[in-house]
Amino acid sequence: MKLRQNQILVMLLVFLMVFSSLPMKIYATEDFQTINNSEVLNGMSDGLGNDPKFLQDNLQNIADSENDISYLSQDKLISVNAVNFVKADLTTYSAIVASVVEADYTEESWEEYQSVVAANSVTAENTQAEVDEAAEAIKNAQTYLIKKVVKLSAKEQLEKNLAYILNSVQNPTFGTGGGEWSILSLARGRYGVSEGYYDIYYNNVVKTVQELMPKFSNKLDRNKGTEHSRLILGLTAIGKDITDVGGYDIKEALADFGFVTRQGINGPIFLLIALDSHNYEMPVMENATNPSTRDKCIKYILEREIKKGTESAGGWALTGNSPDPDITSMAIQGLTPYYGERQDVTDAIDRAIVWLSKAQAEDGGYSSWGSVNSESIAQVIVALTGLGIDPHTDARFIKNGHSAVEALLTFAVPEGGFMHVKPGGNTGGGAAAGKVDGMATDQGTYALVAYDRFLEGKSSLYNMTDVKLEKEPKDTKAPVISVEGLADGQEATGKEISFKVTVTDDTDKNIVPVVRLNGNIITGTNGNYKVELIVGENIILIEATDAAGNKSDAVYKLIYKVNPVETDLTAYNAALAAVKEADYTGESWDKYQKIVQANAVTIENTQAEVDAATAAIIKAQIDLVRKSEGGGINPQPKTYVTLSIDKLTIKKGYVLKHVKVEFKAGESVWDVLKREIDSRGIEYTYVWTPKYNSVYIEWIDGDGEFDNGEGSGWMYNVNGWYPNYGASVYKLKDGDVVEWRYTTNYGVDLGEDISKWDQPKISVDGIVDNQKVTEKELTFKATAKDAKGKNLTPTVKFNGKEITGNSGNYKITLTDGKNEIVIVAIDAEGNKAHMTYNITYNPSGAVAPGGNPVNPNTPVDANGNPVIIDGGLDKIYSDSSYVSSWALEAVERATQKGFIAGSEGKFNPKDNITRVEFTKIIVSVLGLDINADKVINFTDVEEDKWFYPYINAAYKAGIIKGSNGEFNPDENITREQMAAIIVRALEIKSMQVNTAINDLGKVSDWAKADVETAIALGLILGDNNSFDPKAFATREMAAVVAMRGFDYMNNSQTQP
Repeated sequence: MKLRQNQILVMLLVFLMVFSSLPMKIYATEDFQTINNSEVLNGMSDGLGNDPKFLQDNLQNIADSENDISYLSQDKLISVNAVNFVKADLTTYSAIVASVVEADYTEESWEEYQSVVAANSVTAENTQAEVDEAAEAIKNAQTYLIKKVVKLSAKEQLEKNLAYILNSVQNPTFGTGGGEWSILSLARGRYGVSEGYYDIYYNNVVKTVQELMPKFSNKLDRNKGTEHSRLILGLTAIGKDITDVGGYDIKEALADFGFVTRQGINGPIFLLIALDSHNYEMPVMENATNPSTRDKCIKYILEREIKKGTESAGGWALTGNSPDPDITSMAIQGLTPYYGERQDVTDAIDRAIVWLSKAQAEDGGYSSWGSVNSESIAQVIVALTGLGIDPHTDARFIKNGHSAVEALLTFAVPEGGFMHVKPGGNTGGGAAAGKVDGMATDQGTYALVAYDRFLEGKSSLYNMTDVKLEKEPKDTKAPVISVEGLADGQEATGKEISFKVTVTDDTDKNIVPVVRLNGNIITGTNGNYKVELIVGENIILIEATDAAGNKSDAVYKLIYKVNPVETDLTAYNAALAAVKEADYTGESWDKYQKIVQANAVTIENTQAEVDAATAAIIKAQIDLVRKSEGGGINPQPKTYVTLSIDKLTIKKGYVLKHVKVEFKAGESVWDVLKREIDSRGIEYTYVWTPKYNSVYIEWIDGDGEFDNGEGSGWMYNVNGWYPNYGASVYKLKDGDVVEWRYTTNYGVDLGEDISKWDQPKISVDGIVDNQKVTEKELTFKATAKDAKGKNLTPTVKFNGKEITGNSGNYKITLTDGKNEIVIVAIDAEGNKAHMTYNITYNPSGAVAPGGNPVNPNTPVDANGNPVIIDGGLDKIYSDSSYVSSWALEAVERATQKGFIAGSEGKFNPKDNITRVEFTKIIVSVLGLDINADKVINFTDVEEDKWFYPYINAAYKAGIIKGSNGEFNPDENITREQMAAIIVRALEIKSMQVNTAINDLGKVSDWAKADVETAIALGLILGDNNSFDPKAFATREMAAVVAMRGFDYMNNSQTQP
């Protein structure tokens, strides 16, 4: 049987050799040799018999053996060389697989792609068809790979942005877009610009200044002092002299404080930023009734702190009662040079910093006017870096692991530029979502510049004292005007006349003259002008002004006399009167009117010209389509809106009473307003605001923004509703009623509810930020309401995961160490409020021997006793440099004794201290037993709360009292409350103060005796004979009072 199989195999191999032309060699031998490939041998021995697929299954293996196959027969030994089969080509397949690399794509999409690659893995042993099919499958799978978003570092993004600005702003000029903010970014970012780039900007500025200053009585705008402040910043950044710009002193107009404050809080803020940028002197204006001073600016800002004088004070806003991150940050920027020098400024900034920290969203960003946007983050970064606070590493400005800098970079485009909001985000009436925006790019870029300068230890963004200012020699020589083709008193023989004007100047090149014919400006080409004269006298006035404001002019009088034969217009007028608009379709009439306008003539034209025009008009009338014609097409119905403009709030009646006007589909509120007031000759001014993709109406018929108070200006409503976006964006529909109305207080006098811009209010009970607990289970309550008091359901996240509660009550199980609770509330208008709480769970080291609480951050020995601090506070608190000099010793001693402690390595000396926190300190100072019998029944102090034993001990000792059955533990403590607690704690008899206290009358009656006693003993001191009883106490202040109380108790009083 085996012999027969061998013979058949030899025949098959020979057959294959013939048809495939593959080499085969046959030899005879008397020895049996083993086939090297045992698998092949086994296949031949066992599988050939009745299996027709034997050859198909084993032939390739024979070829792969690459050895002579020998076997023994009865007649002879035959050796056959291995068959050389054609293998599959893997070149294309391998190239496709190698065309993508893992590092370029997201992890999820790469894993899905790899599963396709694994399923389509082939080798040379596969058929070519199989290889090609696998390659195609892999190539198709590559189309579903998702590229990683390129995240650049702040430095890399800054370089990209500066390059983007330089490329996109090639003709910088005066203005908010493509102007001062772009120049500021480039100059303060020390970015290399082409030679002459800043000269282009400066020359454009000079030209604009010379146009605007005379128009607005030596101002750049009728009401906006910030136009001057912004220009001062731009010019200072490139070292230009702000006192002589085209012959004008840019800061002079800012001497009038009434002008400065027309814009409200923005005016004083940016006046301070501008003048302090290079320590400029405050301008002085003769006979000014309300002169500007730095002190006035500072007080104006401080007086507008949100909820000033209350426990909730902190931050600023343009309007309303809720702080806004943009205005708060800008106010900080303006006040920064006075931080640490003036206590009122220092306290206000400290409160604002606390608010900004709390207002930060869980992604590290900020929202303003219902929009989570890049500009708000940018302003925060500028404010923080100006104060020396790192917006990327300071724990106060890191939420859920995301810093303010990191949040800003999520709005960046890798190629350069910033988005106003991310794709799909609420624009808040601003620029389009997901697209690079000019204003966002400017603000985001100079924020990165501010951060970069901070990291490199350079002066802050607005501290430009490092810039050397140029004092250019004053140019007093006027340009020279040369004219060819004109002579004064010339009598013209033709209606048209041509002439050429050339202007030369020793300093400025390419001065373009202003040429007027009979008062109207005319344009020329390369100095060549061609004009049409009127019959009689014509005046040509040529003016040239250089950058220094030096002016020259030339005047030419020309007389044009026409043929005494009067031109006949009878036929022309008859042709015009032959047709009426009402009889024809709108489209055909519009075309006809264009021909009429192109053929307009007067008696001054020649008769030939009049006849030609008449013929053209008559010919055009043939193409008019009557409304009854046109193949039965009915004319489209017209659409109308009702428009009005009034100043009723200032008792000036209507500028335009309600009138029905036609409009076309797709037109906006602005389209209709402009057309109608233009046609009626009503004067107005407006500006384009890129951020809102709309015009902004500044002034109509004599009254404009800020003319009647800082809240005055123009608003519009459609059918009684005041939109929260610009007039260029609102598209009208048939029958709409549009009212433009003047307001004196942001719309309140128009019946508008401006509270809709206020953020929701979140109330939280049971937890405080930076709280440390020893119980694993924690319960708290979180509720929210919108500005009108309507209940909202907040979103609550615990350690990044959303959790649900029951009627606002939440219960969580803490993990060891730090835990984070984030609460977010969003109202119907899209306004958002955030609150973040960090809770540290430490089940083991919460109580030291003797029952006194010891914070884990306080250094203790093996017995739980505080140890001596070696090397200063900076070894314990990373922010020790912020502790005031008068509080340093007290903070160190209080830390050493375990009375106070920080959080995450920081003491936060400027933060306000709450009632419960100060109570805990006093209980620790007195060494009260916190395991005393339970005696309190405050409704807001539950037994399972960490602070219950301290309040219970303090109440039992008669140190604290409540109000209406509540203790209000999380409220910030005031100075008068602190005085009352420390005096009661030390059981001191009432004493009279020897020195006069100016504001003693502001102290609450119940606290007056305790305040006088505290002052008399030097436990709490005032400032300039004032006590400021309603002001909130800070953590460093609490440390000082605690240690003074400790020393008094131990008969070792410190000097006040």
